[in-house]
Amino acid sequence: MSTKKHPEIVSQKTLVEGKFLNLVELTTENPDGTTSKIECTQRSCWSDEHTTEIIHEDIQKNFGAVDSIATAIDPKTSERIILLQKNFRPPVMNYVVELPSGFRDPGEPDPVVTGLRELKEETGYTGTNGKSAFCVRTSPIDGDERGAFIYCDVDLESEENKNPIQNLEEDEDIEPFWVPLKDLKTTLDTLHQDHGYEIDERLYSISLGLQFALTSL
Repeated sequence: MSTKKHPEIVSQKTLVEGKFLNLVELTTENPDGTTSKIECTQRSCWSDEHTTEIIHEDIQKNFGAVDSIATAIDPKTSERIILLQKNFRPPVMNYVVELPSGFRDPGEPDPVVTGLRELKEETGYTGTNGKSAFCVRTSPIDGDERGAFIYCDVDLESEENKNPIQNLEEDEDIEPFWVPLKDLKTTLDTLHQDHGYEIDERLYSISLGLQFALTSL
């Protein structure tokens, strides 16, 4: 790790306080003694766990949102497929193609519990063999949000997954669908270019990594 000095937060002022998000102004003191101001967001549902108070070892216990990478074997083709969804997002007034995802409920102890619950609610599918990856910062350039990924399997031949039923909130508009894993990037490109859907950055990053791996073998 670098030993270079970095700016320190000397004050914080809340500009707008919302139900889920706060807009705050941070004043930092730079190594040369000058000060800077930056506006950023903080998730109010875990604002008591401010980024400056979380040490490296505790991040896994302080996740906020979870994305679920759910894959299955297509019973018809025997191909590995991945579960995506079209989710209408009011901030962009469009459908966004993304992974099943959602926020941690109070009392949920780890990302796997949150991810499997959100998977069931948003898509109707029951995942098994859930495993979590390390928690990450989702947009550190403008906020303190922490997220996590989980991996899980979906058995499409099990009774509970033959007729999946979503359990959506009144304001949610979500349509799940399956895509061959090997065709992930081309499918996302087509959905954006030909159908005008927005693509979630995290999902597209996964597709680029997969495409790179497939073409570099």
